[in-house]
Amino acid sequence: MMHRLTSSPLLWPILALVALLILNVVLTPAFLTIRVEDGHLYGSVIDILRNGAPTMLVALGMKKAFAHTDEPLETVPAVALCAGAALYLAGHIAFRLRNIGTLNRQRVFCALILLALIPFATSVDAIVAVIAVAIVHVVLISYEAMRFHESRHRVRHEDADTLGPPQSATASG
Repeated sequence: MMHRLTSSPLLWPILALVALLILNVVLTPAFLTIRVEDGHLYGSVIDILRNGAPTMLVALGMKKAFAHTDEPLETVPAVALCAGAALYLAGHIAFRLRNIGTLNRQRVFCALILLALIPFATSVDAIVAVIAVAIVHVVLISYEAMRFHESRHRVRHEDADTLGPPQSATASG
């Protein structure tokens, strides 16, 4: 039994995660604290789960896809790949909707396309499914770069005075 545990390929990643957890708890005692504000959960652990889950799902799908590039993905890896990417976009959509109150339609559209790709990913070679997911993201990024070029340029090139602290905070008296 002990030999089976020590020879497992998961041993070192699990030990690294435990070490990181201990280090975080020692350096930041409130690391494991979860609080509820206005009916929403907040805390470091919640942030890790919310931001890490889509990445882990996509990683699982990619691992399976690259292990068998010339075979169609099975259902679970196809869902992990496509729905994980859609979940990532859904997080951005929800963040913008909550904080700004506007819906990012192009990301909603791309998330729906990614979900629609699940059956496609189970019927074509895995590498084709990965390329399809990548194409959806490339098109989205390209569209947003062109569509929001002016506003991004304006924000990035405003005078330092406009973006700096208020004058009363920097004035010496």
